[in-house]
Amino acid sequence: EEFEIDAHTLLLLHGNGSPSGASGENPTHAPGISYAEGKFGKAIDLSTLGFLRYAAAGNISAAEGPLEFWLMPHWNGIDFESHTALSWGLWGGLLMGKDGGNYWINIANRWGPGGVPQYGCGYNVAGWTAGQWYHCAFTWSSQRVRIFVNGTPVSENPVNATLPAIQDGYFEIGAESGSPSLNGVIDELRISDIVRADAEILDSYLRGLPRAETAVAWGSNVVTQDMTGPYLAFSAGLEFAVAQRPDGTLAAW
Repeated sequence: EEFEIDAHTLLLLHGNGSPSGASGENPTHAPGISYAEGKFGKAIDLSTLGFLRYAAAGNISAAEGPLEFWLMPHWNGIDFESHTALSWGLWGGLLMGKDGGNYWINIANRWGPGGVPQYGCGYNVAGWTAGQWYHCAFTWSSQRVRIFVNGTPVSENPVNATLPAIQDGYFEIGAESGSPSLNGVIDELRISDIVRADAEILDSYLRGLPRAETAVAWGSNVVTQDMTGPYLAFSAGLEFAVAQRPDGTLAAW
């Protein structure tokens, strides 16, 4: 089930044959892109030559936010290569993606200018397989940076400082400084102006599950099983629970 724009959505990319945002935001550059079967219709294939560049104003916030998207990599997680999901600015900027050590990384205040430290966290993705879908989310704020995979928080570190403004007027999806490297298919990408609650990020993941599948998330453990009855998908956390009804709608409590 695709997202609808809400009051905190800055940029929402459905794909579906276009790199434009759901509110009409057009990329300033979109070289080397194509389209492939996605979680919801046609997704955007950012191959070895493809990336997207958007104006930062109104589409991303340096102070806080999440980046959420589905990813089907064209690479295995143990390839020891870097794959950029999002980059904005250099010194003091944001960087999200995979590093050469096979870690999915979330970096804020990059390279720590002005004596203020760089903040970051990482999660080992050596077990990822090319051609498989993974739901990814990165959050950043003055409190902490976090990484989610398939609706579950997997890594975080404290910030406890105000993140600096980023002067660069553009950010890139799938590249850094115009050098493409994501090499994967993305679908239903959303950037918001607040840190989404854990339950909302879990909802992002549940929206892409087949209705006959059940994902049960508790702490860092995720299992999949078949289920019958009024609810076909169920996820539970320490503070929330979400179930997907047969008609695709969600119940939360």
